[in-house]
Amino acid sequence: MAICEQDLPDGSWKHLLAELSQCQPPPVLVVSSRSADDSLWAEVLNLGGCDVLAKPFDAKEVVWAVQHGLERLEDSARHTQPAQSALVDPALPRRTAFDPAVPVPYTE
Repeated sequence: MAICEQDLPDGSWKHLLAELSQCQPPPVLVVSSRSADDSLWAEVLNLGGCDVLAKPFDAKEVVWAVQHGLERLEDSARHTQPAQSALVDPALPRRTAFDPAVPVPYTE
């Protein structure tokens, strides 16, 4: 999760959002601004950001934005996990390395 200013010394939140979108899974971005308005909020959401925080910060709004961002990250992680193979029983313990002493379960 990243929280950044609307205007950065070396670009803008849009540049940061573009960079973050290259990560897998991409972290969520919250933009902060003294001039936070409906136009900025709509732009942030439409381009894939998570929320906008108005300055000066209100503690309850910061907590809500962070909780919302973390929920979004958890949802993203659930949707990007690889699908289980039909031949693997998810109840069986997963092995991290081959051990010839441990039998390999076989299912048809």
